[in-house]
Amino acid sequence: MSEHPVTVPPATPSVARRLTRSSILLWLLAPALLLLSSVRPTFTRSERAAQVPTQLGPFSLQLEREITPNIERLLGTRDVAWREYVDAGGHLIYLTVVFHDSNWKSLHPPHICIRGSGFNISVDENHQVDLGGGRQATIGRLLATLQDNPVRDYISYYAFVGGDFITPSYAGFYLENAIPALFRQATPGFLMRIEAFVDEDGLQAAEARCLDMFRRFLPVGEDLIQHR
Repeated sequence: MSEHPVTVPPATPSVARRLTRSSILLWLLAPALLLLSSVRPTFTRSERAAQVPTQLGPFSLQLEREITPNIERLLGTRDVAWREYVDAGGHLIYLTVVFHDSNWKSLHPPHICIRGSGFNISVDENHQVDLGGGRQATIGRLLATLQDNPVRDYISYYAFVGGDFITPSYAGFYLENAIPALFRQATPGFLMRIEAFVDEDGLQAAEARCLDMFRRFLPVGEDLIQHR
């Protein structure tokens, strides 16, 4: 260790001026930041999930699952459609839609629910989909198998949807909502999942059914958040 004490040179005038300006700016912004932290968005009760059609093209509602109090606590809302649809060939398609407003932070990546339901995910990737009318979107695609029955695949397509975006990225969804949330603005949107077990006709057929359902539901969901 050196015998000579270490001295810190005094701040130069330019540095001192910058520090002073920063301190003044923080003091000026403090009331506004305090106001933002104290304001809460007005809660709007919504029943958008109840307005999801029971018929989506060739897909007919077969079962509507109950949103239990425990599910409501986990999701932070009861505005959830958790349904089973069936097509003319008897193939099941699972539709899960969680709507949000100011409670958007209660949404989470679908991987959490899928793994929590006893699945192993083998494929996790982005997928380009043609929505028709010259409209394209990037959505998420997961391929999974049950832990206790790994011979049967499960396909999942999902997206976070807002007023002007569709993304498979939870980080992207978070950033889209963060700025409006700073000013306590409600940001209506939803997470949609379209899923199915792979039947005897194979993975490609199961994917085609899921994507067909995805294209049919998306404009319905977008209309519901735009005209709430």
